[in-house]
Amino acid sequence: MSDELTLSPEEAAHIAANVYFTLQGWEANYLFKEKYGAKAKGAPKPKPGLATKDVVRKNVTGSGPSSLAKTNLKNGKLVDSFSGSTGSNLLGRTKSGFGYFLQFERGGKKHLVIAVRGTRPEMGYPDLLTDANISTNREMPGAGPVHAGFYDVYKSLLPTLTAASKIISTADVVHCVGHSLGGAVANLIALHCAQKGANTKLYTFGAPRVGLRPTRYDLVADMTIGNENIFRVSHNFDPIPMIPVAPYIHAVPSVKDQNNFFVGSPIQSISMDNHDTGNYINSVRGKKWNALRADKLQQGYLDKQYFVSWRASDTWLKQYIGHSINAGMATLQRVLQGLIDTVGIGFSEIATILDLLAVAIRSGINIFQVAKSHITKFIGDCARMFGMAVELSAKVLSKLFRKLMAELAITAKMALNKAAKVAKSREFNVIISAASAGSIGLLLI
Repeated sequence: MSDELTLSPEEAAHIAANVYFTLQGWEANYLFKEKYGAKAKGAPKPKPGLATKDVVRKNVTGSGPSSLAKTNLKNGKLVDSFSGSTGSNLLGRTKSGFGYFLQFERGGKKHLVIAVRGTRPEMGYPDLLTDANISTNREMPGAGPVHAGFYDVYKSLLPTLTAASKIISTADVVHCVGHSLGGAVANLIALHCAQKGANTKLYTFGAPRVGLRPTRYDLVADMTIGNENIFRVSHNFDPIPMIPVAPYIHAVPSVKDQNNFFVGSPIQSISMDNHDTGNYINSVRGKKWNALRADKLQQGYLDKQYFVSWRASDTWLKQYIGHSINAGMATLQRVLQGLIDTVGIGFSEIATILDLLAVAIRSGINIFQVAKSHITKFIGDCARMFGMAVELSAKVLSKLFRKLMAELAITAKMALNKAAKVAKSREFNVIISAASAGSIGLLLI
C-alpha cells in the first residue's frame, strides 16, 4: 500500500480532532478550557449553528491547536464546511456544524477529505440522543440494518454529499475521517462514496459500532470499501468502541485484523480520558501504520502477561479488583483478552470482552470448551468476586455472564454520562436508562 495514497495516522488524527471546530462556539469553549483548565466553570458552550468559514479555516489549516499545518498536509485547501442534525424524530432535531471537505494533491493524485465530528455532550440531548438511539429500524442501502441514530445523522448529510458529487467523483482518493460519533457516521459516508465508485478509505478513532453481525456488516464493509482501506484506531480502555453491544459489530472487528489498531491507553482503566482526541493524537504522533501494528503486537503481549499472572496466582484477580468499577472491569477485559490471544478462541467477531461475553450469552457456555480449565478458574474467581455460588451449572454461568455484561454496559454508560455536563433532567435519565436496558436486552434474545 503506497503511503502517498493513504493519510498517515497523525494526519488522520488531526483531522478527526480539528473537525470539531465546525461547531459554532467550540473555539471559544476550547480556548476557555486551555486558559482556565478543563474543570473550570463558566466555559462558553457550543451551540446550534455552523462556525464561520474563517474560524474553520484557522483551525483546520491555519494556526489552530490541531491544525493540519502541524502535519504534512499543511498545503491542504479547505473547500467548504457543512451542517448536520442530531436528536430524535420524537423530541426534535438540532442542526449544527458537522464537518468539512478538504482537497490536496500528493504523488500526482487528487485527494479529497470528508471529515465529520463526534458527539459533544455540551450540546445536550440532541447529540446524546443520537448515541442512545440504538434501534435498528434504519437500513443502509447495500449494508442492511444499522444504528438508527447514526443513520439519521448520515441522512441529514445526504443533500451535502449529493451536492458534492462532482468533487467526490473527480478525486483519485476519498478519505472519510471521524472520531466517536463522527467515526460511526464516517463509516456510512465511506460506504456511500464507495458504492458511487469512488476509491475510498476510512479512518476512525474511538468509534462506536454501526452495523449488525447477523447481516454481516463487517463483510459488507470489506466487500464495498476493502479491509485494506479501513483504518480503525481505538485505545484498549476507551469505552465507546465497546458500545452498542452485540449484535452490533465494527468493520474490521477482530483483534487479528491488521487494520484494527487496538493500541495501549494513556489511562490504564476504562476511562473517557482514553476517548479524548488529544490523547489519540499523542498515541499516533510520528508513527506510520506499520509502527502502530507493532504497538498492537506489544499490547497483545502485555495482555497475555496479565493472563499468565492471573493463571499463576489464586489471589491475583482479588488484588486487582475493588479499586473502582472501571479498574475492575478493565482488569477483566485484559484477562479475557489475554485468554483469547493465548488460547486462540477463534471467533472473528471477538474484539473486546463485550464481544466475548455477548457470544457466550447468545451461544451458550460450550464455546469455552476449547479452554475449559482456564475458563473454569476464571469463572470461579469472578463468581467469588460477585459473591455468587461457584457451582458451574449452565444456569449459574449464564447468570454470571449476564451480570458481568450488565456491569460493563453500565460502566460505559456511566462514563458517557460523566462526560455529559448537562442538566440531569428526568427525561434525560429516562433516555439513558432505556438505552442501557435496551443494550443489555439485545443480549438476552
